[in-house]
Amino acid sequence: MAEFKILITSQKGGVGKSTVSANLAAYLCKQGHQVALLDFDLHGSSSKWLEGAPPIGINIHHEPLPLEVGGTRPMNEAKQKLRRLCYSNDIVISDLTWSDSVTAELLFEYDLVIVPTSVSEIELNATSDFLERFRWVFESTLHRAPRLLLSPTRVQNDQLMDTSLFKQHFPFRLILAPAILEGQSARQMYKRGYLCDLNDACGASFNEFGGALVEAIAMISQDKAQVANDGNSRMKALLKLAAQYEASLKSVFH
Repeated sequence: MAEFKILITSQKGGVGKSTVSANLAAYLCKQGHQVALLDFDLHGSSSKWLEGAPPIGINIHHEPLPLEVGGTRPMNEAKQKLRRLCYSNDIVISDLTWSDSVTAELLFEYDLVIVPTSVSEIELNATSDFLERFRWVFESTLHRAPRLLLSPTRVQNDQLMDTSLFKQHFPFRLILAPAILEGQSARQMYKRGYLCDLNDACGASFNEFGGALVEAIAMISQDKAQVANDGNSRMKALLKLAAQYEASLKSVFH
């Protein structure tokens, strides 16, 4: 497949962002993809998870962004690191805790943006407010907009997904992923293994999440290919018109 870039981000910790980043990288790697994890966070939780777990071929990169320097340098560095990894990997997954130092234009570098959230009323409101700030990115017609996926995480059995709840909080276009269940086994897998290998409800829910992601990646990749083909067709048509115009000028002046 052509390169595919995923950003997993949230404005706060404790919602399972690094867990999703590390374990999605593992899931996709086990599906036969060449996967890189680009961990932008200072503490490097997702990269530490993968470095401690049994190696399965994931390219792990912990590259904290120098957000304290301000200006355009951190974002330029992030884009360069991301693009370099695309040369040797099918899929690059970035793990980033969002802050006011990060510019929204970085989102346009990605094909898919995944935002994990718990299902508490407070967290859903906070996530909705966070995403509303970037609604213009996901609805852009001037640039190729990334697709937005909301990922309910650390969900208890009695909180299983109620889609009407999410429609109420997120009245804009997004993909809603299957819920990832809470489980003590998930905490025990940190730096030891992967959620997709768990033989319990948590593992089953993560594999359902991973399967949905694979379908989303295929759908978005197909859309990208169609846009690229349309662009090539338009370019060929313009070149043909230019050639015809040049030929007509020659016939007039010769």
